[in-house]
Amino acid sequence: MSKTAFKAIENGYQLTGAVTLDTAPDLFDALPEATGNINIDLSETSGSDSALLALLLAWARQAGQKNIKLSCTNTPAEVSSLIHLYGVESILSH
Repeated sequence: MSKTAFKAIENGYQLTGAVTLDTAPDLFDALPEATGNINIDLSETSGSDSALLALLLAWARQAGQKNIKLSCTNTPAEVSSLIHLYGVESILSH
C-alpha cells in the first residue's frame, strides 16, 4: 500500500495513496490556507472508500467557513457513487 500524502501541484493539490479509517484522521488539518478556489486531484488515490468521503466533507466544511470553493477532479468511482447515494453533490463538486 502506498503512503498517503497531500501535496501542492501545478493546478491545485493532489491526494495520493489510500485514504482509510487509519490514514484519514492525519489529513483532516491538511487543507491549506487559501483564498478563492481549491482544486484537489484524486487520480492517485487507491483503496479509498467512505473514509475519503468523510475527509472530503470535512475539507468542504472547513473551506466553506472561509468562503473557499472546494472542487475535486478524478474522483474514484466508489467515492463518486457514495456522493450521489448520500445526496451531497451540492457540497462536493466533482
